[in-house]
Amino acid sequence: MTRLLLVLALLAALFASCDGAAPSWPEVQLPETGEENEPDVPGGDDRGADVEVFASGFENGAAADANGWDTVRLQTGPGRPDSVWSVSHEVANNGEASASFTAWPGTEDREYTCGKDSVIKAGLPVGVGDLVEYHVAVLLREPFVPVHLVDVECSGGCGLKGGPGVRLILTADRHPRINWKFRNWMEANGIPVPPELREDPPKGVHELPVGEWVEVVVRMELAGDESGVTEVYVNGELDLRVEGPNIAPPGMPQLDRYPQLEVGVNCNKVGNPGPATVHVDEARVLLVEEGAQRQ
Repeated sequence: MTRLLLVLALLAALFASCDGAAPSWPEVQLPETGEENEPDVPGGDDRGADVEVFASGFENGAAADANGWDTVRLQTGPGRPDSVWSVSHEVANNGEASASFTAWPGTEDREYTCGKDSVIKAGLPVGVGDLVEYHVAVLLREPFVPVHLVDVECSGGCGLKGGPGVRLILTADRHPRINWKFRNWMEANGIPVPPELREDPPKGVHELPVGEWVEVVVRMELAGDESGVTEVYVNGELDLRVEGPNIAPPGMPQLDRYPQLEVGVNCNKVGNPGPATVHVDEARVLLVEEGAQRQ
C-alpha cells in the first residue's frame, strides 16, 4: 500500500507540472537512425574531399559522346586497314561493357607515323598546383604491341600544336614508362629544356600481363619546378616515381594546364610488327586533397 501511494503522488505531481510552464529542456531532432543530428562544422569531415571531374565506364551505349567523350581519333596510314573503335560487351572490368581499340602501325608518311585509335575528353579543370589522378583499367590483347596508352595534354584548347603534356607508354616488354611530351614540344619550338628533363625516366618495375585486367593510375602534383611529382601505380602498387617538373617551367602561361585526356591506342608507331588491341574501362579523373593518400 505504501508503494502504491508513492506512485500516485508522483503521478499527481507530474500532471500538475503540465498545467504550468513548459519544461525548459532543449528540443533535439532525431533522424530515423535515432541519433542526434550533429551541427555542420567548417573544416569537418567533408572538407577537402576528392573531386571526381570525369568518369566513364562505357555503360551508356555505343556512342562515344554518350559515354562522356568529346572525340574519337582514328588515324590509319596509306595501305593500312582502318582503325576500329567500339563499345564491347565481350569483356569488362566492372559492369557490362568496355571500350575496344585496334590500330595498325604507322607508315613512313610523315603525317601517319602513328596509327591511332583513341577517345579524347577535353575541358578538364586541371592545372599547375593541382594534385590529380588519372585512373584507367586496361586489358592487353595478344599479340602485344607497344603503345602510347594515356596522354595528358594541353592541345588545341591551349592554341598549341602537337599536344604538349605527359604521356604513359607501354614498352615492348609491357612495362609502364613516362614520356615528357611537353619537353618534345619545347625542343621543337626552340625553348630551353631544363637538364632534368633531357632524358625520359626509367621504365617502371611492373610487367603488365596479357589477357587480364590491370588498374593503372597516373598521379601528378603539377609543377614546373623541382616540387613536381609524377607517380604511376599498377593494381595499387607503386610502379615508378619521378620528382621534378611535369609541366612547362614558370613563365610559360600558355602551358600551365592539362585540360585534355586521351586514352586507347594513342600511337602504334611505324616499325611495330602488327596491330595493337587494347580494352579500356573505368576511366576517371580526380582532383585530390593535398596530402591525401592515393585511392
